[in-house]
Amino acid sequence: DVDQCANEMVCLSVRTGIDLVLNALNFPPGFEMIVTDINIPDMFAIINWHELTLVPIPVNKYTLNMSPAQVEAAITPATKAILITHLFGGIMEIEAIVAIAKKHNLIIFEDCAQAYAGNLYSGNPASDVVMFSFGFIKTNTAISGAMIKIKDPALYAEVVAQNGDYHQQGTTGYYKKLLKVLFVKLLTD
Repeated sequence: DVDQCANEMVCLSVRTGIDLVLNALNFPPGFEMIVTDINIPDMFAIINWHELTLVPIPVNKYTLNMSPAQVEAAITPATKAILITHLFGGIMEIEAIVAIAKKHNLIIFEDCAQAYAGNLYSGNPASDVVMFSFGFIKTNTAISGAMIKIKDPALYAEVVAQNGDYHQQGTTGYYKKLLKVLFVKLLTD
């Protein structure tokens, strides 16, 4: 799909991607973001840095899904977005959560950092922001980097413009990462 491909960008990490998008959205302090209660601490720190209130929803330890009923019950007039995080290589069932988000005009972030499986799943078509990671610890690694898909062309354009203002990883920095990976690979083989 040409339009979908036009709204994809590469950045340093999923953390960089969510920071860029939250900068572009510029929510006033105190607004809420519903999140899965499990994620890397840096994701929550970035959301807090943007002065948003985290509203964690527990993930069922057997299904790795969030309860749509709990998500809907957590929505208040201050809620602006939902961050759905696919965990441990699983892909969460999100159709009901997407429907709830759309009903309440919430922005849907889909963190697929742990769910990349080639062409098997490219994010829910209704999600506003879909993020994939290719960091060193991922099964399908490129040593570092992420791919961010943004549905709204105006939001995408703002994120791309802001990305140009961020510090860019240089070739030397990337080569240092490659050397570290080579060293770890030599030690583990």
